[in-house]
Amino acid sequence: MAYYDQQKDYNDGGLSTKLLVFLNIMFIFFGLGIVAVGIWMIVDKKMIIKELLGTALFEASLYMVFAMGIFIVFVAFVGLLGAMTQNKCLLATYFIIMLIVFLILFIGGVLGVVLKDTVKDTMRKTMNNTLVNDYNRSHIATNAWDWAQKYLNCCAVENEGWTVYQHSYWFNHTQKYLLQRTPTEYDYVPISCCRVDENGYVWKQHTCQKPASGPPKVAKGAKNDYVYYKGCFQNGLDYIEKVSWGLFGVGFGVAVALISALVLSACTYRNLD
Repeated sequence: MAYYDQQKDYNDGGLSTKLLVFLNIMFIFFGLGIVAVGIWMIVDKKMIIKELLGTALFEASLYMVFAMGIFIVFVAFVGLLGAMTQNKCLLATYFIIMLIVFLILFIGGVLGVVLKDTVKDTMRKTMNNTLVNDYNRSHIATNAWDWAQKYLNCCAVENEGWTVYQHSYWFNHTQKYLLQRTPTEYDYVPISCCRVDENGYVWKQHTCQKPASGPPKVAKGAKNDYVYYKGCFQNGLDYIEKVSWGLFGVGFGVAVALISALVLSACTYRNLD
């Protein structure tokens, strides 16, 4: 009898209970979607961003995404079961977990702002490493860099940083050793660093890749209008800033959903008294 009093029927709940059930059903679908995306990204061997940012850094983030999806489904199931069965213990557990998640996300956001320069430095070093060591050695890394340089209209990592290619496997192994070219025949940057016209055709490829003097052979000199001057690191950041409002909207939506879950679970718990 005492158990029945503590665990009432779902139909006895008020509007807060029904809204809590609906919200957690949405959470479950959202979590399953994240799990599916995480699995796809883990098994996909052709992820471009993976090659730009480095395998270890990227794979760690992938498993975090997968774990987050599993966690969301689990917590949502606890909240759904608590609301459906009107179980105080489950509702209290759900409220505490959601409160902890909210605080962790809040602290994480603050740390993200505080440590953003450290994160940028790590990304910059990793991008340099993949370009120098893996370009033209790894097929996937080569495609990743070519895609980034072509579609972000950039070259190498830093602004006016073409000379890093002269320290790369691509330049020292392919240009000098395999092709046995002379300095006048060297390609100082890959073709993906060259500007294209409105039809997608490269402008003056020879001038872009094999300048007599100046960029991209050296960092300074007469302007070369046929090679990209901005680095992919900065252009990537600029692109993120362009879509930051969308990211802000997602973050705001998550915050509203978490606060709604806290309020609804508290109201449902209180209605059981």
